[in-house]
Amino acid sequence: MRPATETTCIDAYEWPNRAGDSPAVALSARPGPYGAHDAAGLCASVGKRLCTRAEWTGACRAARARGLHRCNAEACWRSPDWTRVAAFDREHLEQLDQRVESGSCGPDDTVAHDLVGNVAEWVACGSGCCLQGGYWAEPRGCERSNTAHACGWHGYFTGTRCCLDLEQAPELGPGDGGTVDRRDGGADAPATD
Repeated sequence: MRPATETTCIDAYEWPNRAGDSPAVALSARPGPYGAHDAAGLCASVGKRLCTRAEWTGACRAARARGLHRCNAEACWRSPDWTRVAAFDREHLEQLDQRVESGSCGPDDTVAHDLVGNVAEWVACGSGCCLQGGYWAEPRGCERSNTAHACGWHGYFTGTRCCLDLEQAPELGPGDGGTVDRRDGGADAPATD
């Protein structure tokens, strides 16, 4: 985990929080965050929670200050056939997919990676939810939110990462969803399956 605010930390990578894995989205083979409620459930399954917009933005600003660049800058818009997308046509979704492996776009290991331009990430916004960071074909930067979708909406480009209050972090160890408490000198480690 990486610092998000003075009192919270954020996963270093998009769900499933492992460097080198593709971020989980609706077209993933493993269960992925389809909507914000699903994303919140995934975070809860590893003792964490959905990040707030302020936490996500704070982590993004910290990464930007250390040289964050747009992830996946070579990606371009590929026009979707929305009927095929709605039907979860796997072949079409794979043609649209331009994710890169988690960890491909981070300035260094002190901040969260891939915050802008890999997958749009669900976060808690007030009493609802919104998407931050944009995805490969529509990066949004650190501050701009997409509030156009209901929390149950899902897209082939939506994912998430999780947050945790710092007072809970010392309880973490290998196998907790890919994190080790960095305040004790640990480093992110692959989750044990």
